[in-house]
Amino acid sequence: MRLLIRNARLVDGSGELGTADVLVEEGRIASLAGGDAEQVLDAGGRFLAPALTDPHVHLRTPGQETKEDLATGLAAAARGGYGAVVAMPNTDPVVQEPEQVRALLDEARAYSGARLLVAAALTENQEGRRLTPAALLARAGAALLTDDGRTNEDAGVLARGLVYAAAAGLAVAVHAEDAGLRAGGVMNDGPLAAELGLAGNPPEAEAARIARDLEVLRYAVRKAAALGHAPRLYVQHVSTARGAALIAAARAEGLPVAGEVTPHHLTLTEEVWRGFDARFKVAPPLRTASDVEALIGALERGELAAIGTDHAPHTAAEKERDL
Repeated sequence: MRLLIRNARLVDGSGELGTADVLVEEGRIASLAGGDAEQVLDAGGRFLAPALTDPHVHLRTPGQETKEDLATGLAAAARGGYGAVVAMPNTDPVVQEPEQVRALLDEARAYSGARLLVAAALTENQEGRRLTPAALLARAGAALLTDDGRTNEDAGVLARGLVYAAAAGLAVAVHAEDAGLRAGGVMNDGPLAAELGLAGNPPEAEAARIARDLEVLRYAVRKAAALGHAPRLYVQHVSTARGAALIAAARAEGLPVAGEVTPHHLTLTEEVWRGFDARFKVAPPLRTASDVEALIGALERGELAAIGTDHAPHTAAEKERDL
C-alpha cells in the first residue's frame, strides 16, 4: 500500500524544511518528490512532522483506571500526534520497583498507540526519604527518576539521588515549588488573587526551589565527577519568567539542566480565574501575561528544552469540587 501526501509543509527538530509531496510505502517514507500511490491525500499546506514525544504524562495505571488506563491513554496520545509518552510514577501504588516497570512495559506492548516510557520514583513512596534502587530500575527499563507531584524537600536526598541516577545513566526530574511558600495557594499570588479573595501561590515559590535545586545539581556534578558520572536535572512545568531565567543562566554556565513548559502555561494566564472555574486549578498555577511572554521567548531561544503536557485525567466530579 502506497500513500501520497501532497502539499505538506515539512517540519522537524531543525525547523521548517519546505513544502513537499511525501510518498509513503508500507509505513515508511520512500520519497519527498511524489510518485504513484493507491491513496492520495492533499495536506493543503498543513504541517507534516515526525511523531512527537511527551515527556510528562499521568496515565493512571496502576490504581486509577477509572480515569484512564494504558490502552486508552496510549491510543489518545497517538491520535494527538505523539509517538511516545513518559508516564509519571505517582500512581497507586507508586511505581518504584523494577518488577512494576517491567510489568507496565510488557502490558503496553500489547496495545497499539504511542510507545510507553516509564518514569520511576526517585524515593520510596515519593516521600523524599529513602532512595529507590536506581541501577535496578534502569535495568528494568525506567526512562528517568522523579517524585513528580511532590517536591524534594531534603537537598541531601536529592543530591545523592542525582549522583546514583547518573551512575545508572538516568536523569532526575523535579517538581520545583517551595512547599512552605506555596502552602494553600490555589492561583498565582498577586493583585488578582487579592481581588478575588483566593489564596495565592507566589512565583517566588518556584524561583526559590529552582535556585536551590540548581545549587544541589552543582554539588552533585562535582561529587560525581570523581566517579566518572554526569548528573542531569530536568525541571518540570516551569511557569514563571524568573524560573526560566534561572535555568537559562545555569545552562549558559554549562550546568546539565533542562527545563520543560506546558501548553497551558504558554497559552493561559491567571485572568481565567475571574470565572472561579476550578478546572483552571493546576500546579504550578497559571501566571501573568508577562510570564507567558517570557516562557514563549525562552522556548524559542532554546533556554527551555521541551513542551510537556502534564496530561493528568480526573473525573468530572473531581473537577467540579469547590476550590
